[in-house]
Amino acid sequence: MSVDPFTLEICRNRLDSIVQEMATALIKTSSSPTTTETKDFSTSLFDYKGRQLAFSGYILYHASSNWEGIQAIIRDYPLDEIHEGDVFIANDPCYGGGIHPGDVCIFMPHFVNGKIAGYSACASHQIDVGGGVPGGWNCEARENFAEALLLPPVKVMRKGEIDRSMWMLLMNNIRMPDRVGLDFKGLISSNIVAGKRIKELGDAYGYDNFVNMQEEIHILSEKSVRNRISEFADGTYSTTDWIENNGHDEGAWKIHCELRKEGDQLFFDYNKSDPQTDGFVNCGPSGLSGGVMVNVLQMIGYDIPYNDGFLRPIHFLSDEGKIVKASKPAPIGAGHMNATLKIQEVSMASINKMFAASKSPWKERSMGVWGDQWGLHLCHGLNREGKFEIYINMDGGGCGGAAYSTRDGIPVAGCPQQCGMDLPDVEFNEMNFPLFFQYKKLKKNSGGPGKFRGGLGLEYSWSIYGVKEMTNVIFYQRRAVPQIGMFGAPLVSTSKFVHVKDSDILDRFKNKITHPQTLDETPGERYVTAVNDSACMLTDKDVFYVTNLGGSGWGDPIDRDYNLVLKDFLDGWIDEEQALKVYGVYFDKEKKSVDLNQSNSQRAKIRENRLKEASGGSKEYKQGSEEAIVFDHSPLIKVGKYDGKLMYQCASTNTIFGPVEKNWKELVPVIERRVDKNYLKDRVLDVGIREDQEQFIVREYISPKNGTQLEVELALEGSQIEYDSKPAHYGV
Repeated sequence: MSVDPFTLEICRNRLDSIVQEMATALIKTSSSPTTTETKDFSTSLFDYKGRQLAFSGYILYHASSNWEGIQAIIRDYPLDEIHEGDVFIANDPCYGGGIHPGDVCIFMPHFVNGKIAGYSACASHQIDVGGGVPGGWNCEARENFAEALLLPPVKVMRKGEIDRSMWMLLMNNIRMPDRVGLDFKGLISSNIVAGKRIKELGDAYGYDNFVNMQEEIHILSEKSVRNRISEFADGTYSTTDWIENNGHDEGAWKIHCELRKEGDQLFFDYNKSDPQTDGFVNCGPSGLSGGVMVNVLQMIGYDIPYNDGFLRPIHFLSDEGKIVKASKPAPIGAGHMNATLKIQEVSMASINKMFAASKSPWKERSMGVWGDQWGLHLCHGLNREGKFEIYINMDGGGCGGAAYSTRDGIPVAGCPQQCGMDLPDVEFNEMNFPLFFQYKKLKKNSGGPGKFRGGLGLEYSWSIYGVKEMTNVIFYQRRAVPQIGMFGAPLVSTSKFVHVKDSDILDRFKNKITHPQTLDETPGERYVTAVNDSACMLTDKDVFYVTNLGGSGWGDPIDRDYNLVLKDFLDGWIDEEQALKVYGVYFDKEKKSVDLNQSNSQRAKIRENRLKEASGGSKEYKQGSEEAIVFDHSPLIKVGKYDGKLMYQCASTNTIFGPVEKNWKELVPVIERRVDKNYLKDRVLDVGIREDQEQFIVREYISPKNGTQLEVELALEGSQIEYDSKPAHYGV
């Protein structure tokens, strides 16, 4: 039975308004700043069969954790055991819970005329979920049982009444039961609001018409998504990244995405990723699908209603037991900020490669890669009133946005999954927690260089204030494994935590002396912290410094407009060294304008030095023509047709590299160097150095005629060059 399109659209918009009203109810009834201030939550609706129907999208990861939980309820509970007023709670990522144990999900069925008309769900990060470490992040865990109280979907309310036994069990295992208990009730309240609105819709349209409209909504979204996918170039597009520390050991745990586009379907295959590890960096099934969906929603389906129909052409592939789809008892506490962020990053880069090989408008929509590091630091101890307190600094996601093919990235845009999330005010943090911030600002040189520059990341410095000591739980990535740029853009400076011991913070307070505004100005013993540490002790004499990476750039930096480089310098976003070495730009003596003659000469010198340093490729290259171009491979590489044969050629010089049957990367000169101090100095990069571990190398692929940087990739020493972009229309 079809529904007229006007009524259908009105119904769909009412569903969207319900998930937003759920979000408002949650904010107004919760007690934790993670919900009320930074909005680390999401709300969802599902249809009468438990299929995705609407989503608020404050945190995009939660879309998958919510649907995983609903499917577990339908699988494990017969319909005659699901009653009006029942409420389920879950947080086990391997069993229908959140994206990690700290994200607690609340689910509720909703009835019209005695029949299930839909389900609602909320996922919200909680300040504590039990386990071995306050806050739930136990980097010393070697199995998930040491991380948190793990809940499959279980009833916390039965027929509208709190299950007292379950509630007592939950509160008995949580360090801050008053605050967390109030947050749980806020989640329940949000679901109750959804139930009232679902009943109104069911009464207005009638049960049968309402469920028919749900089916129609799925069908329309599926059709739209399939049509959209059909516009992309068929083929295989791959990207690799690594996790550098699993909580116990340094290493290189591979995350590999092979994106296959076939007709009107997308297959994101992660089976070449490494097996799960005994550290807390693994993610569960919802981490795999959630990491991919961040980019699918924002890059591909940004204007298409998100529901089960939207999901049908998208496939998430991985065997169980992988680091991207771990099974018990693998620890999983920080998987969302490790494996899932890497899943997200490599899927984004792979989508970019697919876009670049597609026709307009998609080839113009390729971009860099967003800053993908979430540096968490969580303090716990006695607060100023002598009560136990847990404080999570939500500034850890202050990364830069990716550069676009037409403009620079957004500073401190946050990770892509944080699209509805806010960074907390300094004043709020200092008012509610025993903290003092010396500064909070943009980090110079942090944006990934390129023809278009990535957005800058955040840097800040803080101390505990009004208490003698607190324990700081910390973890982050992107210290020794830099993020890649796209289409000729170089690597990006990484993130860093620095613990400054025995500083003069108390003397400055006592004598009313201005506080330092940079790390270099801060006295004391400085230690770059371990990547993961659950027992970093801070005293009121210490300072803790954090810097977040920026987004990656797009295109070769020496193609950047001189005036944009000058503006970045005058704004304090880059320094003179980066302007000269990376962008090839000299300024006049007053540093107020560009010296064109010296800058032109410097850029020519950079190109010349690249060609001298590069090796490989052919001894002789033929010259092609622009008229022969039939396909785009990337913004810097085209495909021309000569005597019936397809050949790669340089977009700027039309130099022919070789036949498309081969990997173009093996047809051009390449600079291959270790990521060591000399490389970092030459490229003006701040990246942690790995001493005794597997060594990372950088490969810079160079156009043989003019020295343009075609692509920069990160790899492990001794690894083979990957054939990472194979559009099917090449016929190979």
